[in-house]
Amino acid sequence: MISRLLMSVSQNEIEKTSERTKIGLAGAIKQGHIPHIAPLGYKREDKKISS
Repeated sequence: MISRLLMSVSQNEIEKTSERTKIGLAGAIKQGHIPHIAPLGYKREDKKISS
């Protein structure tokens, strides 16, 4: 019973962390910051996209 409770709490924390990460990444992209390499046809200048 205790192990099921701990697994449930753990799963909930994983889902919250994933949700926060996706929201943060979407916000950074919306502001023009690229988390990794620029897509084909674009170049990175000071952490922002330019074509």
